[in-house]
Amino acid sequence: MKFRINFPVELQPFQPIFESTRKKFIKIINRPNQEVAPWQSKFAGMPFLPKGIDYPKDSKGRYLYLLAQINFEEVPQLDYLPHKGLLQFYIADDGLYGLDLDNSSEQQGFRVLFFPEIDKNDFQRDLPELPEPENSPFDNPFQAHRLEFSIEEEYASCSDLNLQYALGDRLQEFEDIIYQDDYRLADWLADNLSNWGNKLGGYAAFVQEDPRFEESIFKRFDTLLLQIGSTNGIMWGDMGIANFFINGEKLKKADFSDIMYNWDCG
Repeated sequence: MKFRINFPVELQPFQPIFESTRKKFIKIINRPNQEVAPWQSKFAGMPFLPKGIDYPKDSKGRYLYLLAQINFEEVPQLDYLPHKGLLQFYIADDGLYGLDLDNSSEQQGFRVLFFPEIDKNDFQRDLPELPEPENSPFDNPFQAHRLEFSIEEEYASCSDLNLQYALGDRLQEFEDIIYQDDYRLADWLADNLSNWGNKLGGYAAFVQEDPRFEESIFKRFDTLLLQIGSTNGIMWGDMGIANFFINGEKLKKADFSDIMYNWDCG
C-alpha cells in the first residue's frame, strides 16, 4: 500500500513540500529475550567479533557495551544502505551512556564498527567477561533482542531539520499557521508525523530538539543512520530516544568513520 497522509485543509498548500521529503526507511521491531546467533542482527547481548579485532573500549580503557548489531544481509535492501556487512554500535557505562555533550562525534564514549565481510565459521568465541553495567538503556544488557525489519515510508516531521530546509523561505509562513492559539495543527503534526520508533534511515525524532542546529553540522551529518527509542525493554532516561547520524555520501560508500551520536529525554 502506498504511503499517504490526508493533511488538514490549512496544511494542504504545504503538502507538496512534505511530499518532496518522502523517504523509505527500515522499521525495526525488537523482541527481547530471544535466542540470536552471534552474527545475527540484535540489540544488546554480546557482539560478533572477527579474529584479530580488539574488543572496543572507551578512552579510559573500560569496556564498551553492545547497543546494536545490524547484519545487512538480513535487512531489506534500500539503495542508500549497504546490502552486506555487519555494522555495530557500542556505548559506555556512564550516566550519559557514552554521550559527550561537547563533542558528540568524538568516538571515545561510543564506537561504531563495520565489517564488510564476516566468516560465520571463524570468529572470536572467547569474548571478555564484562562487568554488569551500572548505566544501561536495557533492562538486561546481556540478553539479546532479536530484530525484525520491514520497509516503510515517511515524511520529515517538524522536529527534523530536513523539513526546515525543505520549507526554505516558507518556514515562517508554515510556523505562523501551525502555532496558532489553539495549537490544533501542531498537535495533528505531532500525532501523524512523529518519526518516532526504531529504524535505519528515514528521519529522526527528538524529545528536545535537533542537535544539528548549525548548518555546517547539519550538512556534515545530514542523514539518520540508526534510531532506537524507549520500547520493549529499552529506556533512555525518561522515555528518551537515541540517534546516530552520518553524511549521506559517506553512507553510500559504507564509510562509518564519522558519526554523530545523540540521545535526549523529557
